[in-house]
Amino acid sequence: MNLSSLLIALCLLGPLAALGAANGASGAPALEAARSGAKDARATVDSLEQSRAALLAAADALNAQIVRLKGASGAGRPRTLMPSGARGELGSRLEQAQALAGTLSTLDRQVEAARAQLLRAEEGLGATLDTEIERRRTQLGGVDLSGRSAAMDALRSLLLERGRAVGQTAPVAGRTVSLPGVDTALASSTELLELADEARDHAEQLEAQLSALGVRLGDLQSRRRVLRAAGTFARDEALFGEDARNRRVVRASGDGLTAPEARATGGRPSGNEASGATRGDDAETIESQAGAAAPAAPSPEGEDPSGGSDFDGALGDDGAGAPPAPPTPMAVPVGGLSPGGRFSGADLSETLTVDLALLPQLLGGSVGQLSPSAVGDQIRALEARRRELERTRASLEARQKALEERARAVTE
Repeated sequence: MNLSSLLIALCLLGPLAALGAANGASGAPALEAARSGAKDARATVDSLEQSRAALLAAADALNAQIVRLKGASGAGRPRTLMPSGARGELGSRLEQAQALAGTLSTLDRQVEAARAQLLRAEEGLGATLDTEIERRRTQLGGVDLSGRSAAMDALRSLLLERGRAVGQTAPVAGRTVSLPGVDTALASSTELLELADEARDHAEQLEAQLSALGVRLGDLQSRRRVLRAAGTFARDEALFGEDARNRRVVRASGDGLTAPEARATGGRPSGNEASGATRGDDAETIESQAGAAAPAAPSPEGEDPSGGSDFDGALGDDGAGAPPAPPTPMAVPVGGLSPGGRFSGADLSETLTVDLALLPQLLGGSVGQLSPSAVGDQIRALEARRRELERTRASLEARQKALEERARAVTE
């Protein structure tokens, strides 16, 4: 390679390298920021969950002390006959329980807000991953064979990360506090109403979880519809697309058929063209994509192009006695471009769209998180969780009503 050729190559490759670097720089910071935001939100939720677990353990221990103090005073003894020390200690424990219940309610609201923030962060990470996957997919057309393996590995890792992000956006199951029984003879109306308020708070928290589940189920159902449509499009494209027609053209060329000659102004069609005009869409495809093919041998003088056999001129019986010329091979590139044609924006976009639809098959089926069946499994699991939450919410609402009725009965 001389110096001038080297300079020309550098001038051509420089803008392409700069464009690739700009694309990488624009995609990587956004993806890293989304990952960092999701990680911080997850750490916040874990910290709040640990704090709530410690408070719940303290609440269980305090509840056990209250039950023990009430049992030590005598189940059937009136409250006015209780020892003063027991009444003072029991009252102190009840005040502590009330303060702890308020702290738990505040912490529950903080946990729910943190979970909502985590859900938004993970959904944002999923959207950023989709954008990055699309960007890398569109760059596959300009990657040479030596770098395509590394590009596909990077794309595969992004797809697997996207699948894990889809699985992590499901709402986290919350813990319901076990409430004391309502049939204790020492429970006052104030205590019963506090228990009813606590049951109402937990029912409202379950309602928020059910709303989040409904949103998540709608997103998964929409994703499953998109995946099914993509699979149907991939099958149709593989069977009836431009690439399939090009493969049929190549097979027909290998079986002995030649591309029709280019029509010249004022010229006469050859026998091959006349017979090929009755072959339907395949003949039209051959004619439309072989504009640069070499013209076939002209018909002998006086021969009717419409007469004779369909094999005239193909088996050497045209009267010249010479064997027919071998068929001109047609170099049909992947994506359906005509020989000698240039990559235009529309052609490249169409080719890459087909590659995206066939991407799970190209990756060897290792991205099971993107299959409609895997999304269907997640939908069924979330629906089972929703039914469980609905049953728990109904039980809490019934418990709240029972507590309020007993509080009214004790007051009367």
